[in-house]
Amino acid sequence: MGGWGQRLNQAMHMLSKGARVQGKWTGHTLLVDRPLGAGANGEVYLVHGPFGRAAMKVCANAADVAMEWGLLERLSANSRVFPKPLFIDDAPPNLYFYVMEWVQGVPFHRAYPRLAPAERRRAVEAVLHGLAQLHRLDYGFCDIKPENILVADGGAAVRLVDVGGVTSFGRSVRQYTPFYDRAFWGLGGRRADAHYDLCGFALNVLFTMEPPPDALMAKTPEQRQTWLWKVLRKHPDADLRHVMERVLRSEVQDAAGWLRASRTGVQPQRRATASTHAPNRRTTHHRGSVQHTPSSQSSGGRRPPRRGAKMDWTERLMWTSLGTAAMVTIAAWISFLGGF
Repeated sequence: MGGWGQRLNQAMHMLSKGARVQGKWTGHTLLVDRPLGAGANGEVYLVHGPFGRAAMKVCANAADVAMEWGLLERLSANSRVFPKPLFIDDAPPNLYFYVMEWVQGVPFHRAYPRLAPAERRRAVEAVLHGLAQLHRLDYGFCDIKPENILVADGGAAVRLVDVGGVTSFGRSVRQYTPFYDRAFWGLGGRRADAHYDLCGFALNVLFTMEPPPDALMAKTPEQRQTWLWKVLRKHPDADLRHVMERVLRSEVQDAAGWLRASRTGVQPQRRATASTHAPNRRTTHHRGSVQHTPSSQSSGGRRPPRRGAKMDWTERLMWTSLGTAAMVTIAAWISFLGGF
C-alpha cells in the first residue's frame, strides 16, 4: 500500500461513529454517523452538521478532493441527477474532504427486482435521462456499479452518486468495477464514451436477475461472453432484452438511441427481420406502415414477368428483338450449311 493509502487509513481511524470533525477553513463542525460506501480513492460518510444530514467524501489527498469538488459543482449545475455540493475543507492531520447533499435511496440491484414492470421502465428511463445530461457535457460516468445508482419513490427518483470515476470523453477510464466494465466482457475498449456507460448500465439491469459468479474472473473474454449471452436469452422482458442485446453489440451507441429503441419495441424489429428472410413477400404491414423488403426494392435487375401479367412496351421490344436475332442466326446457319 502506497503513501496515499496510509494517509487514507489514518483519516479513517478518525471517523468512527460519534467522531467530530471541524473544518480548518470553514469552521463547520461535523458529527460522523456511519459509513455510506467506499470508492477507489476514498470513502463516504453520513454526517450531521450545519446543513443537517449530509454526505462527506474523504479522499487521500487535497488534489483528489479539489478535482471531485470542481466536477461535482459543474455536474450538479447542469443536472439534477447528481448530489448538490455544500462545502470543501480539510482537518488535521491528513483529513481532506468535501460535503455534499445526502441522497436517500436503495442501490439499483436491490431496488429494481422489487419494482412493478411500469416502475422498472420508469427507473431505466430516469437513469438514461441522467446519463444523457452527463454525456452532453462530454463526460462519462464510467464506474456505473449498482451502489452508485440510488433509486427512490418507486423508480420515479434516480440519482447517480460518487463522481470519482467520471472521466472526459476519449480519456482512459480511471475507475471501474470489472463486472460492469465493457472491456472485461470483450465488448469494447476502456475509454470513456457514451457507449461505455450504456454497456455498464445494461449489465446492471441484466445482473439484477442473475449476478455473475466470481469464477468468471479467471475466464477469457470469449468464455465470459458465452455466459453473458446465455443469461441475456433468459431475461423475462422481451422488449428490454432486445434493446440490451443491441447495446451490448454496439448497435445502440447513446442514451437517446436506447430510449428510441425502447419506444419502438421488439415486435417491429422481429417483423422487419422476418421480411428480409422471405424474399417472395412484397411488403410487410405493421401499424399502418409499409416496410419494403429487398425483393420489392430496386436492386439493379428486373424480375421476370408473372404469368398472366401484362408487359409494358420496353419488355415487348426486348422479347421481339431477341426473337428476331434468333431467327436471323438460324437462317444464317442453314445458308452456310447448304453451301457444302
